[in-house]
Amino acid sequence: MGDVLETSVNYYTLKAKTKSEDSGFGKKRAEPMQEPFLRLLAAARSFLDEGQLLLREARQRQEEAIVAVISEQDAEMKGRAKDMFGIIEEVGAVLLPLIRESKPLPKETLTTLNAGLRSIESHYGACSKSDVLPDPLLKAEPGSRMYPSLVKKVEAVCGRSFGELESREIERCRAHILQGGSHKAFDAQRAEFAAALSSRKRVLFEKYAQELSQSDHIQVHQQVPLGRDGSISMVTWNVLEFPGLRAQDLVFDGVRPVCDMLAKYLGRKDAESTSLLLEAVSSDAVIYCHIERVKAFVHDSMTEHGIDIVLLQEIGAGVKECISDMCKRSGWKVHFSTKNDDAKKCDAMTAIVTKRAFDAVTEIEVQRNNKIRHFAAARFSSTWVVSCHLPLTTVPKEKEDLSASFGSYSMKVLQQIWRRFGHSQSAGDKLEVVIGGDWNAPIRNTIKIAIAHPPEACESISLYAPQCETTLNDFLLDEPVSPIDGFFVLR
Repeated sequence: MGDVLETSVNYYTLKAKTKSEDSGFGKKRAEPMQEPFLRLLAAARSFLDEGQLLLREARQRQEEAIVAVISEQDAEMKGRAKDMFGIIEEVGAVLLPLIRESKPLPKETLTTLNAGLRSIESHYGACSKSDVLPDPLLKAEPGSRMYPSLVKKVEAVCGRSFGELESREIERCRAHILQGGSHKAFDAQRAEFAAALSSRKRVLFEKYAQELSQSDHIQVHQQVPLGRDGSISMVTWNVLEFPGLRAQDLVFDGVRPVCDMLAKYLGRKDAESTSLLLEAVSSDAVIYCHIERVKAFVHDSMTEHGIDIVLLQEIGAGVKECISDMCKRSGWKVHFSTKNDDAKKCDAMTAIVTKRAFDAVTEIEVQRNNKIRHFAAARFSSTWVVSCHLPLTTVPKEKEDLSASFGSYSMKVLQQIWRRFGHSQSAGDKLEVVIGGDWNAPIRNTIKIAIAHPPEACESISLYAPQCETTLNDFLLDEPVSPIDGFFVLR
């Protein structure tokens, strides 16, 4: 896959440097830290190309098999179509002139037509495209509300040509065979095709597992002031919550928006593309790679990159278990927030990982309309560190009560966290609060509001974040926008 993927990455890098009128991709350049987005786009495009080819080939094999089965029954189908045509021709000679003259249709003739249609169609059992007149329609009287529909239906049925009837017979035969149980040889073939397709999909998922296991957020490394230690190295990352490994009930809340976004951007707006992506990101191969990716990120941050504190968001139960085990073996400290209590939604935990000893750990509950989330919080001497992931809402912003936070939900959360961990402490303590994570809002706008209207008793507030966009969604916009991942320091 290397050469193909590298070519694709170069393709998207070029798109990131020049305006593309057909795609609307308006970035003038991609920052080095945004390269994971380019690789994800390239991999998703190649994956969909190969995946849709697999599906086309599988459909073609099934089509060839079913055509062969239908051809075996050609004489029988022609015979039934001929019988149907005979009934329609005979009854139509009576009914069509009456319809043209707007005269009532005799019930006896309609009943005869219906009985003949039902007798021939019953060969395949119930069918979705039936010409049989439904009982309520058959009982409609002239002048009633349903009578025009009866006339229209009869006219359509009696106007069918032999060719149309033959085509409908073939459609009924096809549908009957595809239901299964009527042709053992075809059923066995189809089972073989399904097994082969499943096997080829697994190979495809394994091929692209590394790239498709990426998050739609980049990792944000910053030097952040912390108490008397001066500035320390911190990193925050929304890892993107994938479905649980071998989970009985898969939860797609985290990955579905990303799959929809990729399909839409790549011009694959068909349901098949999104379905392929969802199937891939819920496969064992991709989920396993995602867990290993998060573990490697935490491990390398702590052992190779000199990171003092790692903040994580969108942690699922499987990732939590693996991170906990790794920290226990390595002698590191880790603290997770309480997971979301709705089993049909993401766990949505946040976490703090460090080599330092915690002086205290807790969490803070944040609510946005009917969404409740918990943020992990830990104290190091006189500094509280909070790992946050602000919930989104489907409620229009104007319907939210943000009057006390100057129209900004992120400002409202800053105020809440400061009241809990900063302002509420005794006057003799000099405390600071570091809040890092996914703010789900343009944080450069938030800092402007916060500086103009700092929380009560907060003497200073600073933002530490990259200049570029930190999410794939924002990266794909035509114009540069504020990052949504970063750190606020309040004193």
